[in-house]
Amino acid sequence: MKIVSHQSLSNKFSAILKESQAVQLEYKSAVKDKLARQAKIYDNSLSNEQLEEIVNDPEVFIIKIFGDLSLIK
Repeated sequence: MKIVSHQSLSNKFSAILKESQAVQLEYKSAVKDKLARQAKIYDNSLSNEQLEEIVNDPEVFIIKIFGDLSLIK
């Protein structure tokens, strides 16, 4: 009985974990899309490669807008 209960709970946990990961990936994709749109609004001349770089490393975009942040500290 305990083994069956444990297995059932493990399966439910696994299903919930997979669903959580799918939601996280969907959210991450939505954030990347939003960042790309905002970067394109800021500078319409950005190429797709530049947008991809900004989306993968947002610090690049921040430095492009505000300059080197280490000077602020």
